[in-house]
Amino acid sequence: MSGRPINIALVGAGEWSLKYHIPTIQALSDQWNLRVRGVWNRTKQKAEECARRYGVPRVYESLQELVDDPGVDCRVVVVSRTALAGILEVLSERSLPFLCEKPPGASGSEARSIAGRVSVPNVVAFNRRYSPLNRKLREIMEAGSLEPHYAECSLLRRARNDEHFVTETGIHAINYLEALFGPVRTAQTDMYPVPGTQVHNRVVDVVFSSGVRGVMKFFPYSGIAVERYEIQGMNHAAYLHTAQHYTDEDESALTVNREGPTGSLDSERFTDEGADPLVAAGFVGEYEDFFRAVRDPRHETLSNFGNAVHSMLVAEAIEAGTDFHDEV
Repeated sequence: MSGRPINIALVGAGEWSLKYHIPTIQALSDQWNLRVRGVWNRTKQKAEECARRYGVPRVYESLQELVDDPGVDCRVVVVSRTALAGILEVLSERSLPFLCEKPPGASGSEARSIAGRVSVPNVVAFNRRYSPLNRKLREIMEAGSLEPHYAECSLLRRARNDEHFVTETGIHAINYLEALFGPVRTAQTDMYPVPGTQVHNRVVDVVFSSGVRGVMKFFPYSGIAVERYEIQGMNHAAYLHTAQHYTDEDESALTVNREGPTGSLDSERFTDEGADPLVAAGFVGEYEDFFRAVRDPRHETLSNFGNAVHSMLVAEAIEAGTDFHDEV
Protein backbone atom coordinates (compact mmCIF):
# COMPACT_ATOMS: atom_id res chain seq x y z
CA MET A 1 0.00 0.00 0.00
CA SER A 2 1.59 3.25 -1.11
CA GLY A 3 -0.89 5.67 -2.73
CA ARG A 4 -0.50 9.39 -2.63
CA PRO A 5 2.17 10.84 -0.34
CA ILE A 6 1.18 11.64 3.23
CA ASN A 7 3.00 14.75 4.46
CA ILE A 8 3.45 14.85 8.24
CA ALA A 9 4.25 17.74 10.58
CA LEU A 10 5.75 16.79 13.95
CA VAL A 11 4.83 18.73 17.07
CA GLY A 12 7.28 17.86 19.83
CA ALA A 13 10.84 16.57 19.60
CA GLY A 14 11.35 15.10 23.06
CA GLU A 15 12.67 11.69 24.03
CA TRP A 16 9.43 9.79 23.38
CA SER A 17 9.13 11.29 19.92
CA LEU A 18 12.72 10.46 19.01
CA LYS A 19 12.72 6.97 20.51
CA TYR A 20 9.37 5.64 19.32
CA HIS A 21 7.31 7.92 17.08
CA ILE A 22 9.81 8.95 14.44
CA PRO A 23 11.34 5.44 14.13
CA THR A 24 7.82 4.04 13.65
CA ILE A 25 7.07 6.60 10.94
CA GLN A 26 10.35 5.71 9.25
CA ALA A 27 9.56 1.99 9.45
CA LEU A 28 6.27 2.62 7.63
CA SER A 29 7.50 5.28 5.22
CA ASP A 30 7.76 3.08 2.12
CA GLN A 31 4.57 1.15 2.77
CA TRP A 32 2.48 4.30 3.25
CA ASN A 33 4.52 6.78 1.17
CA LEU A 34 5.19 9.00 4.18
CA ARG A 35 7.12 12.24 4.22
CA VAL A 36 8.00 14.12 7.37
CA ARG A 37 7.72 17.68 6.15
CA GLY A 38 8.83 19.57 9.25
CA VAL A 39 9.16 19.65 13.03
CA TRP A 40 8.40 22.19 15.74
CA ASN A 41 9.39 22.11 19.38
CA ARG A 42 9.02 24.72 22.11
CA THR A 43 12.80 24.57 22.53
CA LYS A 44 14.06 25.15 19.01
CA GLN A 45 17.39 23.45 19.68
CA LYS A 46 15.64 20.12 20.20
CA ALA A 47 13.79 20.52 16.91
CA GLU A 48 17.06 21.25 15.14
CA GLU A 49 18.70 18.19 16.69
CA CYS A 50 15.74 16.08 15.61
CA ALA A 51 15.95 17.43 12.06
CA ARG A 52 19.65 16.63 11.82
CA ARG A 53 19.28 13.16 13.31
CA TYR A 54 16.36 12.06 11.15
CA GLY A 55 16.78 14.17 8.02
CA VAL A 56 13.68 16.30 8.55
CA PRO A 57 13.90 19.07 5.93
CA ARG A 58 12.29 21.91 7.87
CA VAL A 59 12.29 23.33 11.40
CA TYR A 60 9.28 25.55 11.98
CA GLU A 61 10.05 28.83 13.72
CA SER A 62 6.68 28.83 15.44
CA LEU A 63 3.63 26.65 15.91
CA GLN A 64 1.70 29.14 13.79
CA GLU A 65 4.15 28.59 10.94
CA LEU A 66 3.40 24.88 11.14
CA VAL A 67 -0.35 25.59 11.06
CA ASP A 68 0.06 27.80 7.99
CA ASP A 69 2.08 25.22 6.02
CA PRO A 70 -0.26 24.27 3.13
CA GLY A 71 1.71 21.13 2.30
CA VAL A 72 0.88 19.26 5.52
CA ASP A 73 -1.73 16.47 5.45
CA CYS A 74 -1.67 15.42 9.12
CA ARG A 75 0.08 16.05 12.41
CA VAL A 76 1.74 14.00 15.11
CA VAL A 77 1.59 15.68 18.52
CA VAL A 78 3.93 14.33 21.21
CA VAL A 79 3.81 16.81 24.09
CA SER A 80 3.09 16.81 27.81
CA ARG A 81 -0.45 16.44 29.12
CA THR A 82 -0.37 20.02 30.39
CA ALA A 83 0.59 21.42 26.98
CA LEU A 84 -1.77 19.33 24.86
CA ALA A 85 -4.97 21.39 25.06
CA GLY A 86 -3.29 24.68 24.21
CA ILE A 87 -1.43 23.19 21.26
CA LEU A 88 -4.51 21.48 19.86
CA GLU A 89 -6.36 24.78 20.17
CA VAL A 90 -3.78 26.49 17.94
CA LEU A 91 -3.75 23.57 15.49
CA SER A 92 -7.55 23.72 15.21
CA GLU A 93 -7.18 26.94 13.21
CA ARG A 94 -6.57 24.58 10.30
CA SER A 95 -8.04 21.26 11.29
CA LEU A 96 -6.20 18.19 10.02
CA PRO A 97 -6.11 14.57 11.20
CA PHE A 98 -3.78 14.11 14.16
CA LEU A 99 -2.24 11.47 16.39
CA CYS A 100 -1.40 12.53 19.92
CA GLU A 101 0.13 10.89 22.95
CA LYS A 102 -1.88 9.92 25.99
CA PRO A 103 -3.21 10.98 28.42
CA PRO A 104 -5.78 12.99 26.45
CA GLY A 105 -5.40 16.14 28.55
CA ALA A 106 -4.34 17.44 31.93
CA SER A 107 -7.60 16.30 33.54
CA GLY A 108 -10.81 14.47 32.79
CA SER A 109 -12.74 17.70 32.33
CA GLU A 110 -10.09 19.06 29.96
CA ALA A 111 -10.10 15.82 27.97
CA ARG A 112 -13.88 16.05 27.66
CA SER A 113 -13.60 19.65 26.51
CA ILE A 114 -11.02 18.73 23.86
CA ALA A 115 -13.15 15.82 22.65
CA GLY A 116 -16.12 18.16 22.23
CA ARG A 117 -14.09 20.31 19.83
CA VAL A 118 -12.36 17.57 17.83
CA SER A 119 -14.06 17.01 14.48
CA VAL A 120 -11.26 15.35 12.48
CA PRO A 121 -9.96 11.77 12.40
CA ASN A 122 -7.65 11.21 15.36
CA VAL A 123 -5.75 8.59 17.30
CA VAL A 124 -4.88 8.80 20.98
CA ALA A 125 -1.78 6.66 21.43
CA PHE A 126 -3.07 3.97 23.77
CA ASN A 127 -0.71 1.44 22.23
CA ARG A 128 -2.01 -1.52 24.31
CA ARG A 129 -5.05 -1.62 22.04
CA TYR A 130 -2.70 -2.23 19.11
CA SER A 131 -0.18 -4.72 20.50
CA PRO A 132 -0.60 -7.97 18.51
CA LEU A 133 -1.07 -10.21 21.56
CA ASN A 134 -3.51 -7.76 23.11
CA ARG A 135 -5.43 -7.71 19.84
CA LYS A 136 -5.38 -11.49 19.70
CA LEU A 137 -7.05 -11.64 23.12
CA ARG A 138 -9.65 -9.14 21.95
CA GLU A 139 -10.33 -11.23 18.83
CA ILE A 140 -10.87 -14.30 21.02
CA MET A 141 -13.20 -12.29 23.23
CA GLU A 142 -15.19 -10.98 20.26
CA ALA A 143 -15.54 -14.53 18.89
CA GLY A 144 -17.60 -15.23 22.00
CA SER A 145 -15.75 -18.30 23.21
CA LEU A 146 -14.55 -17.02 26.59
CA GLU A 147 -17.83 -15.82 28.16
CA PRO A 148 -15.94 -13.86 30.83
CA HIS A 149 -17.28 -12.94 34.23
CA TYR A 150 -14.07 -11.71 35.92
CA ALA A 151 -10.96 -9.77 34.87
CA GLU A 152 -7.84 -8.78 36.75
CA CYS A 153 -4.94 -6.52 35.88
CA SER A 154 -1.64 -6.04 37.69
CA LEU A 155 0.29 -2.99 36.55
CA LEU A 156 3.39 -2.90 38.74
CA ARG A 157 6.60 -0.90 38.49
CA ARG A 158 9.82 -0.59 40.44
CA ALA A 159 10.66 2.68 42.22
CA ARG A 160 8.30 4.90 40.21
CA ASN A 161 8.05 7.97 42.41
CA ASP A 162 5.26 9.45 40.31
CA GLU A 163 2.22 11.03 41.91
CA HIS A 164 0.41 10.75 38.56
CA PHE A 165 1.17 7.06 38.11
CA VAL A 166 -2.45 6.11 37.35
CA THR A 167 -3.31 8.92 34.93
CA GLU A 168 0.05 8.72 33.17
CA THR A 169 0.68 4.95 33.09
CA GLY A 170 -2.12 2.98 34.71
CA ILE A 171 -4.59 4.53 32.30
CA HIS A 172 -3.21 2.17 29.65
CA ALA A 173 -4.66 -0.82 31.50
CA ILE A 174 -7.97 0.94 32.14
CA ASN A 175 -8.29 1.85 28.48
CA TYR A 176 -7.42 -1.67 27.30
CA LEU A 177 -9.87 -3.35 29.67
CA GLU A 178 -12.57 -0.93 28.52
CA ALA A 179 -11.82 -2.05 24.96
CA LEU A 180 -12.50 -5.63 26.06
CA PHE A 181 -15.47 -5.21 28.40
CA GLY A 182 -16.96 -1.79 27.76
CA PRO A 183 -16.76 1.35 29.90
CA VAL A 184 -16.17 1.08 33.63
CA ARG A 185 -19.47 1.68 35.39
CA THR A 186 -18.20 1.68 38.99
CA ALA A 187 -14.75 1.72 40.56
CA GLN A 188 -13.97 1.61 44.28
CA THR A 189 -10.37 2.31 45.25
CA ASP A 190 -8.43 1.15 48.29
CA MET A 191 -5.44 3.48 48.42
CA TYR A 192 -2.55 3.25 50.87
CA PRO A 193 0.85 4.97 51.09
CA VAL A 194 4.14 3.34 50.15
CA PRO A 195 6.38 3.75 53.24
CA GLY A 196 9.21 6.20 52.76
CA THR A 197 7.74 7.70 49.56
CA GLN A 198 5.17 10.28 48.52
CA VAL A 199 3.21 7.80 46.38
CA HIS A 200 0.41 5.31 46.97
CA ASN A 201 -0.49 1.81 45.90
CA ARG A 202 -4.06 1.28 44.75
CA VAL A 203 -6.31 -1.78 44.57
CA VAL A 204 -9.52 -1.13 42.65
CA ASP A 205 -12.76 -3.13 42.47
CA VAL A 206 -14.47 -2.47 39.14
CA VAL A 207 -17.64 -3.36 37.27
CA PHE A 208 -17.78 -2.90 33.48
CA SER A 209 -20.83 -2.12 31.35
CA SER A 210 -20.81 -5.74 30.11
CA GLY A 211 -21.36 -6.92 33.68
CA VAL A 212 -17.83 -8.28 34.01
CA ARG A 213 -16.38 -7.64 37.46
CA GLY A 214 -12.73 -7.32 38.27
CA VAL A 215 -9.78 -5.97 40.18
CA MET A 216 -7.05 -3.60 39.02
CA LYS A 217 -3.79 -3.16 40.94
CA PHE A 218 -1.60 -0.12 40.41
CA PHE A 219 1.67 -0.35 42.36
CA PRO A 220 4.36 2.22 41.50
CA TYR A 221 6.66 0.49 44.00
CA SER A 222 6.92 -3.28 43.68
CA GLY A 223 9.56 -5.98 43.61
CA ILE A 224 9.00 -6.48 39.88
CA ALA A 225 7.80 -4.45 36.91
CA VAL A 226 5.01 -6.34 35.13
CA GLU A 227 1.81 -5.79 33.22
CA ARG A 228 -0.42 -8.84 33.40
CA TYR A 229 -4.06 -9.51 32.60
CA GLU A 230 -6.21 -12.42 33.72
CA ILE A 231 -9.64 -13.24 32.28
CA GLN A 232 -11.88 -15.89 33.84
CA GLY A 233 -14.93 -17.53 32.25
CA MET A 234 -17.08 -20.49 33.24
CA ASN A 235 -14.89 -23.03 31.45
CA HIS A 236 -12.16 -20.80 30.07
CA ALA A 237 -9.28 -18.72 31.36
CA ALA A 238 -6.86 -16.38 29.58
CA TYR A 239 -3.56 -14.98 30.85
CA LEU A 240 -1.69 -12.20 29.07
CA HIS A 241 1.85 -11.25 30.14
CA THR A 242 3.67 -8.44 28.36
CA ALA A 243 7.46 -8.27 28.04
CA GLN A 244 8.36 -4.85 26.74
CA HIS A 245 10.80 -2.10 27.61
CA TYR A 246 8.85 -1.17 30.73
CA THR A 247 8.63 -4.66 32.30
CA ASP A 248 10.88 -7.33 33.78
CA GLU A 249 9.18 -10.16 31.89
CA ASP A 250 11.40 -12.35 29.70
CA GLU A 251 8.70 -13.10 27.15
CA SER A 252 5.32 -11.79 26.05
CA ALA A 253 2.75 -14.56 25.99
CA LEU A 254 -0.98 -15.12 25.81
CA THR A 255 -2.22 -18.42 27.22
CA VAL A 256 -5.83 -19.52 26.74
CA ASN A 257 -7.07 -22.54 28.71
CA ARG A 258 -10.32 -24.36 27.99
CA GLU A 259 -11.95 -27.33 29.64
CA GLY A 260 -12.15 -30.14 27.09
CA PRO A 261 -15.23 -32.33 26.47
CA THR A 262 -13.93 -35.07 28.80
CA GLY A 263 -12.79 -32.70 31.53
CA SER A 264 -9.27 -32.46 30.16
CA LEU A 265 -7.48 -29.11 29.88
CA ASP A 266 -6.90 -27.76 26.39
CA SER A 267 -4.33 -24.97 26.23
CA GLU A 268 -3.22 -22.62 23.47
CA ARG A 269 -0.19 -20.39 23.80
CA PHE A 270 0.67 -17.40 21.61
CA THR A 271 3.88 -15.34 21.71
CA ASP A 272 5.37 -12.43 19.82
CA GLU A 273 8.77 -14.09 19.58
CA GLY A 274 10.81 -12.54 16.78
CA ALA A 275 8.48 -9.57 16.33
CA ASP A 276 9.94 -6.13 15.79
CA PRO A 277 9.78 -4.29 19.14
CA LEU A 278 7.83 -1.42 17.57
CA VAL A 279 5.26 -3.94 16.31
CA ALA A 280 5.11 -5.87 19.59
CA ALA A 281 4.59 -2.68 21.60
CA GLY A 282 1.71 -1.57 19.37
CA PHE A 283 3.35 1.54 17.92
CA VAL A 284 3.19 0.26 14.35
CA GLY A 285 -0.46 -0.73 14.77
CA GLU A 286 -1.55 2.66 16.06
CA TYR A 287 0.18 4.44 13.18
CA GLU A 288 -1.32 2.11 10.58
CA ASP A 289 -4.74 2.86 12.06
CA PHE A 290 -3.97 6.58 11.89
CA PHE A 291 -2.78 6.57 8.29
CA ARG A 292 -5.88 4.62 7.22
CA ALA A 293 -7.95 7.46 8.67
CA VAL A 294 -5.78 10.06 6.94
CA ARG A 295 -6.39 8.31 3.61
CA ASP A 296 -10.07 7.64 4.34
CA PRO A 297 -11.74 9.97 6.89
CA ARG A 298 -14.64 7.50 7.11
CA HIS A 299 -12.35 5.00 8.84
CA GLU A 300 -13.12 4.81 12.56
CA THR A 301 -9.92 4.50 14.57
CA LEU A 302 -9.60 2.00 17.40
CA SER A 303 -8.34 4.54 19.94
CA ASN A 304 -9.55 8.13 19.78
CA PHE A 305 -10.88 10.99 21.87
CA GLY A 306 -14.33 9.43 21.64
CA ASN A 307 -13.28 6.53 23.89
CA ALA A 308 -10.21 7.97 25.61
CA VAL A 309 -12.09 10.52 27.70
CA HIS A 310 -13.94 7.92 29.75
CA SER A 311 -10.67 6.14 30.60
CA MET A 312 -9.24 9.46 31.77
CA LEU A 313 -12.23 10.14 34.03
CA VAL A 314 -11.88 6.69 35.60
CA ALA A 315 -8.11 7.06 36.02
CA GLU A 316 -8.53 10.47 37.63
CA ALA A 317 -10.99 9.11 40.21
CA ILE A 318 -8.73 6.15 41.02
CA GLU A 319 -5.71 8.41 41.38
CA ALA A 320 -7.65 10.63 43.79
CA GLY A 321 -8.86 7.59 45.74
CA THR A 322 -12.49 8.49 45.17
CA ASP A 323 -15.29 6.17 44.08
CA PHE A 324 -16.26 6.37 40.42
CA HIS A 325 -19.86 6.01 39.29
CA ASP A 326 -20.65 6.40 35.61
CA GLU A 327 -23.04 9.21 34.80
CA VAL A 328 -24.75 7.08 32.15
